[in-house]
Amino acid sequence: MPQAHQEKLLRLDVPIRGSIKKRLFHLVRPPLSRLLCLSKLNDIYSAVDKRDLPTFMTDSLRHMGVRINLTFEDASRIPTQGPVLVVANHPFGAIEGVVLGSVLRSARPDVKLMANYMLSVIPEMRELLIQVDPFGADGSHKKNIGPLKESLRWLKSGGMLGVFPAGEVSSLNVRKRSVEDPQWSTTIARMARKAGVPVLPVYFDGCNGPLFQMLGLIHPRLRTAMLPRELLNRREGVIDVRIGSLIQPSKFESFETDEQLVDFLRQRTYILKHRKPEVAPAARFARKAVVGEPIAPPVAPALIEAEIASLPKDSILWGNNEYTLFLGRRSELPNTVLELGRLREETFREVGEGTGKASDLDQYDDYYWHLCLWHRQDHEIVGSYRLGPTDDILARVGPSGLYTNTLFRYRREFLEQISPALELGRSFVRKKYQKSYLPLLTLWKGIGIFLGRNMQYRYLFGPVSISNSYAPFSKALMVKFLNTHARERVGGMVKAKLPPRLDAGPNWRELCRLCCSIEDLGDFISEIEKDRKGVPVLLRQYLKLGGKILAFNVDPEFAGALDGLILVDLLQTDPKTLGKHMGVESARQFLALHKGQRTDKAS
Repeated sequence: MPQAHQEKLLRLDVPIRGSIKKRLFHLVRPPLSRLLCLSKLNDIYSAVDKRDLPTFMTDSLRHMGVRINLTFEDASRIPTQGPVLVVANHPFGAIEGVVLGSVLRSARPDVKLMANYMLSVIPEMRELLIQVDPFGADGSHKKNIGPLKESLRWLKSGGMLGVFPAGEVSSLNVRKRSVEDPQWSTTIARMARKAGVPVLPVYFDGCNGPLFQMLGLIHPRLRTAMLPRELLNRREGVIDVRIGSLIQPSKFESFETDEQLVDFLRQRTYILKHRKPEVAPAARFARKAVVGEPIAPPVAPALIEAEIASLPKDSILWGNNEYTLFLGRRSELPNTVLELGRLREETFREVGEGTGKASDLDQYDDYYWHLCLWHRQDHEIVGSYRLGPTDDILARVGPSGLYTNTLFRYRREFLEQISPALELGRSFVRKKYQKSYLPLLTLWKGIGIFLGRNMQYRYLFGPVSISNSYAPFSKALMVKFLNTHARERVGGMVKAKLPPRLDAGPNWRELCRLCCSIEDLGDFISEIEKDRKGVPVLLRQYLKLGGKILAFNVDPEFAGALDGLILVDLLQTDPKTLGKHMGVESARQFLALHKGQRTDKAS
């Protein structure tokens, strides 16, 4: 039950020698105590129910009027059993320790927090704590040997341990113009490796106020003196807590040093800052909807089936009892292309793109090839690709005949260097089939068959969309990563007509350094996206073929979609991957045909 008598948790007791100094301190102690808000904190502490630890933590937050904003999905990421090391940022100084303890203890009882003196002054919290000196402080290494051994024993016994690897509260980083934790201690990386346990990132949104940050620039101790006042500033507020995905111990092997590993853990924590709160489905749909004409009515399946049946035999590239894969031009497939335009618009609108017209068709559809996948039982188109052979298009129409010429400026030398090439675009798989990779792989099988029949095409190129369903930060991070790790330098021969303006924050270089592969990037992206999606499937597919980014452009005619122009040199593609798509014998013949050609033709 709440205790009736006044209890003082915090006292302004300073050992002072000399009677005059003691008298002076006696005079200034009351106003100084009020300035630091110690009496108000003592009042709150006195009123809190202290019957047990869970009650104390819950009632402390209630008396302060602090509400925890934690989604059910995030809470479900906390493992209910087994050893786990929880790492969290340290934005406020004390309240996040109580919140972290309360959140973790609500999931399981075997929880400890590694914490410094700020929390250990609260008697009721001590059973939860393994007390350490702040990492990096004078003499902290020797003092922390015992607590670190205790922490390892706790983890190895199957418990959950929460830590604040910064060891001190977040502060203003003048160079980055942001408030963030100081460098995290490598001790945490060593502990994770030695214990061999998964790591769970937790991010607390927010920071202390401007006065706290400014005083910290004068002297760190002034910042420390402000912590009680900042604790009171959290009253009647909401603390947003975001929980990431478990990082398995096998991931630690990717990092040679503890510095690299702890930087990775830090970035996997701070990336959660960019995960925006979920909105209601209706609001989400309204945000992504493309305002425009009603979608065109569907074409009768019988008309499409009649066109497929009338195609020459070699236009049917592949088939089985379920699917038919075919290739044709609009002159052969007028009704099929009408349905393609309708399905493109429908599919693209679902991810916040599209033309806003009833059907997504343009003049390029008249002379490009259309690769289509037909579902024989459901009597409908599953997906499609549009193929544009540059040797044919440039000869008949010139550069303006290329669809990508509407998005990017090409110097003639570039087109001459890569031609004959195959422009790919307007690809889609309708929503009901997107849960399976089979439709996209089958379409790529069709591209491989086309290349096997037309071996002059060494280069593939085309726009790959990063849809508006991605958060702005996700798009910015993908652009920075691809420009850093997968950029083909073409000496200004390709330029975007409307380059994107995206903010990836002050830490993007460090994020790109820690992302060693497109899979690593996908892990970071999935932490941001509420639906847990990573890098777009089609973009991953091109990169696996050895694709390089030439430029990025925003398409105002396509709901502001972000397009990356990809170039694939098939001579740089892994032969096994090439054989998978073209067939082993066709791939062998293709490589033999192009043997001896320069591999840097487009550079």
